[in-house]
Amino acid sequence: MREAVKLIPGEVKVLTSPQISPHLTHRTVIKLAIKDREPIDIEQFDYILLNTRYPGWENSEETVTNLFEKLKNNNNYKLKYEKDGVILWTNYRN
Repeated sequence: MREAVKLIPGEVKVLTSPQISPHLTHRTVIKLAIKDREPIDIEQFDYILLNTRYPGWENSEETVTNLFEKLKNNNNYKLKYEKDGVILWTNYRN
């Protein structure tokens, strides 16, 4: 996960899981991907960092899977990093 975090610049908007967010405190905007919250507009984020193996507290495998499918089918996002269930997507439109 640390490798993926290092790939995220400081001046960007990031969507991530609750357990990853403490590692991103120096980013401009951090939003948590949490189950049972309002629908997430992924287009507003420059980077999306998720852990598909361990979604974390207040999260679910379904939430992460749904985001993964949205990103996979979105031409604006490209997979930048994937290792041991940690995935990092970059929004090339922003």
